[in-house]
This record gives sequence, structure tokens and C-alpha cells, in this order.
Amino acid sequence: MRSVTHALSVVAECSTTEIAERLASKMANVSLVDDNTISLKWPGASDGQVERMRSLMDNLYETGSLAAPAAVTVVDYDPSTVIDTQPVPLTRKIRNAGRAVVRNASQFLQRRPVLSSDDLAAKRYAICEACPHFRNGSCADVTLDDGTVERGCGCNLKAKVRLQAESCPHDKW
Repeated sequence: MRSVTHALSVVAECSTTEIAERLASKMANVSLVDDNTISLKWPGASDGQVERMRSLMDNLYETGSLAAPAAVTVVDYDPSTVIDTQPVPLTRKIRNAGRAVVRNASQFLQRRPVLSSDDLAAKRYAICEACPHFRNGSCADVTLDDGTVERGCGCNLKAKVRLQAESCPHDKW
């Protein structure tokens, strides 16, 4: 039996820039998103590692090091089942981009916000980076060892996460 691991993603807003810089310099896989926000990506985390990270983030919040509770996202996957990732065909990319234009134009015409906040975009992108579909900044098709193909959207994820009306095709955000 294969063991299922987790793709762990954490986005946290620190109380000060100094705390964010200290955490980014001392913790593995942690990077600064902006002055006060850190992002951690940990593909292949075990159950125990996930629980320790949640506990650490809760402790940092309780002690005042974090301005708000950390956004911890855990996606279960078995990396041994992913045998290949392939770019999404151009025709599907064009169809998905056309639908995105319509959705976002509708947002604009209804005088609703088109762009998401920097914080929301960072959280979304961190979730994408921890996903097995993430390939060179886009959402790719994934072939599993049983021969099935999980389809990706093919979108440029740095752009997609910035658009308020967009969502993950795998319902992760």
C-alpha cells in the first residue's frame, strides 16, 4: 500500500516586518510574499509534520507574532501516482481564456471588483504551488499511474489568482 502524503501550504501575515524576515530566514521553504506576509510550501509533508506546523502557526498567533491566524491548506496526494505532467492543449487554453474574459468583463460591467487583493492572490498562488498540477507557473494535465488523466486549466496562474471572478478547476480555492 502506498502512503499518502500532503502538499502543505501556509500563508501568514506577521505582526511586523522584522518577525516576517526572521521567520523567512530561519524556516526552510519559507519566503517573503511582501513586507509582513510569509509563504511556506511543503510538498510531501507527513501527517505529523502537518500537525506540528498547524500547532506552530497557532502558537505564533497566540503569542502575537502573527497579525491573524495563518491560512493553512493541506491537499492529500500520493506523489508516486503522478507519473507525468503535460501542458494543456492550446485549444483548451483558448477556450478557458475566452470564458475568463467573459466572466471578468461581466464583473467589470456590474461595477464589481475585477482584481483580488494581494493577500488573496498570494494565498491562492500558494495553494497552486502545492498542487501536483502546478507546472512552470501554469495548471497542467496530470497523468496518474493507473492511466487516468486529470485535466488542468492551462492558465497562467500568476494572472489567474489576481482575478476575483476566477476559481480553481479542482475546487481548491
